[in-house]
Amino acid sequence: MQYQTLIVEIRDKVAKIILNRPEKKNAMSPQLHKDMTAALEELRYDDAAAVVVITGSGESFCAGMDLKEFFHELKSKPAEYDRILRLAVEWRGRTLRQFPKPTIAMVNGYCFGGAFSIVEGCDLAVTADEAQFVSMIQLDALFFLRDARAAASGQLDSAPQEAAATHGRKVAMALPNGKELIGSTLNYSRDGSGFFVHPLDSYSGALRVFVTQSGIRNVRFL
Repeated sequence: MQYQTLIVEIRDKVAKIILNRPEKKNAMSPQLHKDMTAALEELRYDDAAAVVVITGSGESFCAGMDLKEFFHELKSKPAEYDRILRLAVEWRGRTLRQFPKPTIAMVNGYCFGGAFSIVEGCDLAVTADEAQFVSMIQLDALFFLRDARAAASGQLDSAPQEAAATHGRKVAMALPNGKELIGSTLNYSRDGSGFFVHPLDSYSGALRVFVTQSGIRNVRFL
């Protein structure tokens, strides 16, 4: 079966699903979610495939959701948005986790945001030396930092009022292992549940730390 956004190969009982949108870093478009749903359904009952491997074409595994095609272009189509969202959640969640054959994520290059759910859904994951991972929290922190800067310059009226005041404050945070992390705050999350801290020292245990309001007792503002 042919797919618009995938290449499916079966050789020696191993089925390889290749996300094939290299010009978009294999970002997940609505069509890709449709194709993955169909491909996994087909391979589920194909006796020629005993194992399923998921990888990406070009220099990327997957750059997460295609923000333009999924969020922007479907904004005015609530029914279609709901339908595609359900497909996206289903194949990366229950379908992969409960797949009757072993599934392997073969991560090549960039793995961003929502692509983590593909890796998490598979039974095993192997990565190339050049693989790079950026989680949703890290991506959110970058977006929050952008918003804080815009708020400070008066360019973003919808940003939380406390963003500008919170951004850039130096803090010391007690960690569970007894060490102390020295960092600078980014800004409050949009829902007001906490804020992000960017480490300034050599502590390598985290790239971003999210501090909830209940965890504020562990933070000292310097």
